[in-house]
Amino acid sequence: RTEVELFFLQALDEVRQKIFHSRAHYKQAAQIAYQKLMLDASTGKEDYPKIRTFNKSERSTNCVYQDMEDADKCMYVGKVNISDLTWEQKEKVLCLLFAKMNG
Repeated sequence: RTEVELFFLQALDEVRQKIFHSRAHYKQAAQIAYQKLMLDASTGKEDYPKIRTFNKSERSTNCVYQDMEDADKCMYVGKVNISDLTWEQKEKVLCLLFAKMNG
């Protein structure tokens, strides 16, 4: 493999690691926020929030994993700064560039 191919493979691996850590952090933060809302609701300070699930489930209508998938679907029109993209979108860009390069 050439140096350019190795660079793209390393970049892709790094982005995938960032996605993994970002999703784990998001899930943890969302769960803590939900638990706080439930605690406040149980003491009468707030209304009860909608039921939220934190495990992958096809039946859930309010799952934290759906938020992560929605972030991947966000589309930009016009000029885009790479720093504005989510990690998932950066992964797509790298995959497309790598495919073009090999294709």
